[in-house]
Amino acid sequence: MEYVGFLSYSEMIAELYNADYLMVCASEPRHVPGKLFEYLRTRKPIIAFGDGNAEIKQILTDANAGMLFNYSQDGHEFFETASKFSTDLSYIKQFDRREIAHQLATIMN
Repeated sequence: MEYVGFLSYSEMIAELYNADYLMVCASEPRHVPGKLFEYLRTRKPIIAFGDGNAEIKQILTDANAGMLFNYSQDGHEFFETASKFSTDLSYIKQFDRREIAHQLATIMN
């Protein structure tokens, strides 16, 4: 593992695509970190840790993108099944910024 320091957005995206797995820490029970949506677009398996974050668990499950574990768990099951994850791009399209902006514009009209 190598610490690469600050990266521009495009460099960061390239690094995500170079990774074998991606990790999200969901420290707040009702908070979905924005990076989760960047991760989903890469179609890389995602391991997440967070106590009681049902939203992240549901997104990962529905997208077939990864697994969420409590902080007390070691997550070994993820690595045993990671090859079975294949992110459903049609599912994650609903989280695209353009789609959300379109929905908001429709509501505001």
